[in-house]
Amino acid sequence: MIEDQATSLDQTATDLDHTLVEHADMLRAQLDQHRARSEELRRQLDESEEVVKRIQRAIDALTGETPKQKLARAKGGRRDEAVTKQRAAFAAWVPKPEKVEQVYQALCEHGADGIHVAGLAKATGFSGETVRRSLELLRTQERARSVGVRKLGRSQQKTKHYKPMEPSTNGNGASHGE
Repeated sequence: MIEDQATSLDQTATDLDHTLVEHADMLRAQLDQHRARSEELRRQLDESEEVVKRIQRAIDALTGETPKQKLARAKGGRRDEAVTKQRAAFAAWVPKPEKVEQVYQALCEHGADGIHVAGLAKATGFSGETVRRSLELLRTQERARSVGVRKLGRSQQKTKHYKPMEPSTNGNGASHGE
């Protein structure tokens, strides 16, 4: 009887092992099917995205819309308005009179033969843009003048050079600006 039970248990264990192997094989087959389906869907997605890109390029070519314009349209134009306001504020920016005077003093000290914007920026400690705008103001006030373009440094880059203007008279004893 014990032998019958042992044999029965052995048979049950063998049947369970066989059933487990069958289930594992079925699961592997399902896994392979899902992997194949997943790969097919990815391929279709890639193809679809490529079609979308081609259509978008065609639309862009027909409308002439730049990437910046597309971005602005997508954001409702808010970016362009903000950038335009920033650019307008920057374009209207004028250096403080104290800085203009410091640039003029540096120009008088270092500009006997003419000095370039980068040299004045280094002498004053101001940014090149501050110096450039200060020189524009000094030129409109006839206190500085451009003395031409010279090659600078090893790269031989051409740079504008400036000198302070000397007050001149027009023959009546009055200065040029009067």
